[in-house]
Amino acid sequence: MKVSKQHRNIITYVTIALVVLGLATYSAYQRGYIQGQKDEAAKKSQSQITNDAFRYTSDFFKLSASGKITKLDKESITITQSDGRERRFTTNDKTTVVQKDKKLKLSDLKKDQEVSVRINEVNRTLASQITVK
Repeated sequence: MKVSKQHRNIITYVTIALVVLGLATYSAYQRGYIQGQKDEAAKKSQSQITNDAFRYTSDFFKLSASGKITKLDKESITITQSDGRERRFTTNDKTTVVQKDKKLKLSDLKKDQEVSVRINEVNRTLASQITVK
């Protein structure tokens, strides 16, 4: 069977059109798939932000925090709580440190000690009392 030049050209153009259509469809699928992944990640991220907001809002009303000392300097103490969150509190000359019935100085505190920090009712970032466990 002999195919004319005109028919060969038509077959070539149809083949090219099908390849281009296939590539365009695949590309659109990939873009949609990637966008869907991004949308899903955005939903998870937004959900996580909302959950964290509700979970950590309750911390605002608490007047104490407990954890292990991770950073310590003359002006602040940072503890890591059992849930892995770090909280930083400022200290001043009115911040008291106690262990059992014994009064200590801020300089007596050491990294990795378990402590409970009583938070100032007005300034929620100020430690009013630190109790060594």
